Amino acid sequence: MANSSIAASFDNPPLPLNVSSVTALTLRSMQFSCISELTSVLQGIPGLRSLALDNVYWCRPGPFEVLPPPSLTLADQLRVLRVRSMSVENLVEWLLLAGRSLDLVEMDMGLVEAVTCEKLCGAMNPEMLQSLSVHNCADSYAVENFRNLRNIDISIHAADECKPAISLLKRLGSLRMCSVKFAVHTRFFSSPKDFFQCFDWDELIVVLGAEKFRWMDRVEFAFDAEYSQVETRLTEKLPELHEQGKVYVSRV
Repeated sequence: MANSSIAASFDNPPLPLNVSSVTALTLRSMQFSCISELTSVLQGIPGLRSLALDNVYWCRPGPFEVLPPPSLTLADQLRVLRVRSMSVENLVEWLLLAGRSLDLVEMDMGLVEAVTCEKLCGAMNPEMLQSLSVHNCADSYAVENFRNLRNIDISIHAADECKPAISLLKRLGSLRMCSVKFAVHTRFFSSPKDFFQCFDWDELIVVLGAEKFRWMDRVEFAFDAEYSQVETRLTEKLPELHEQGKVYVSRV
């Protein structure tokens, strides 16, 4: 295959198992009968550096399914892992069978159980990670260890997640952050405006004043719904950052 990346969907033909030129693999809306079907696909792509699973499922393996450890080539070269699925704990356990640390530079474990995130973080090289996306389980990440983290994306789905989101920034062990993004899912709030009342803006300003945020050039708020005066509200809450041209508004 000439392309350096491949994307497949549920109704596509079976994936080729030996694709030496592929470096990035995205699987969307696919279902496997067992985890070994998925891992066999990954084993056949020795140059894989980026893996994204979006709405990918498999039936939970029975107690007698034994998985061979992943090839050391795969374990050595994988740099980006993005998962948008609940059924990934077996995949993570399979990756850990390689017996060596994963040098991930970007990780997005969306909608994943906290215990799964803890396992993955425990097997990562903490000096490598540069971009992290956090969803629903912020406290499970060993963020204090990621001293070279540059970008963080924090999803907020409810009012009671506002305070932990700011607490997470306090715990970051990074020495030099470049960007912070809050993805606000307002449909889970009582009203879109409720977010502005629940979020502690004064505390956020204090946290962002820490030395590790000295070189930060972007604070972004992404909303899943448009409503009037959102940008005006943000500039009122973060006037100094707005004057410095660091406040951005976008859509989730």
